[in-house]
Amino acid sequence: EQLNEATSTWEDWTPSPIGRPTPKQQLGGITNLSFLVTDGPGQWVVRLNSDVTDGGISRSNELAALASAHRAGISPPMVFSNQNFLVSKYCPGDMPTLMDLAEIGSLFADIHSLNVSVPPIDLLTHLEAYQFQVRDMQITPDRDVADCYSRVMAMPKPKITTRVLCHQDLTLSNMIKTNSGIVAIDWEYARQSDPAYDLAVFTYTHELTQKQFSDLLNSYARHEAELPQRVDYFQRVYAMIEIFWSLIRGGEINTGKLRALLDSA
Repeated sequence: EQLNEATSTWEDWTPSPIGRPTPKQQLGGITNLSFLVTDGPGQWVVRLNSDVTDGGISRSNELAALASAHRAGISPPMVFSNQNFLVSKYCPGDMPTLMDLAEIGSLFADIHSLNVSVPPIDLLTHLEAYQFQVRDMQITPDRDVADCYSRVMAMPKPKITTRVLCHQDLTLSNMIKTNSGIVAIDWEYARQSDPAYDLAVFTYTHELTQKQFSDLLNSYARHEAELPQRVDYFQRVYAMIEIFWSLIRGGEINTGKLRALLDSA
């Protein structure tokens, strides 16, 4: 029904299809459901927005980031949107791999160079809001989760020297490797924050080795004071955010990876 509602707006898409698109296949996605639709010659991705309450998601921020990213050639064009769904031009390609770290580092640099006016986010306040949501949903985390949360909140906070537009969720699954380069999709968490957080999300998710991290930073090529140390710090913050995010959605959690990072600090 939601997909039917989305495709019924086809005449308002810019540019519009030659006829109402029909579903071709379901695509990947964790937070939202996405479908590939076609009118024959053209193809689009219809993303049905999740109705799960998530204070990190901002549709207005996403649209602003998408418009700027598309102008910079690092995101597919958006053709229609409302609060329930977003339609983008289909961008053929494959998910990149860790063999593409040079291009990925350059993509991060391009994103962090975008001039987009979106509000900043305080990541510890954001983490605390997730913890409150878990409590309000009467989800009872085990003692290990509570202990990790206390330890993360007690870590010495680094001095943030700059804030830039950050994707906030840029992992390999939110990238497409095309013939003309790697582009980023799913900008719904986009905010102004420390660029080290974006790099930390990627580093933690894909468990980069020290060499892989160095390769990423070499192609990122933004020389900021204590950037590696801030990435190290934000890996722990992101890991805790991910745990609460999974609890809210009823997913499985594993604190072992975060605890190992906390013990090595």
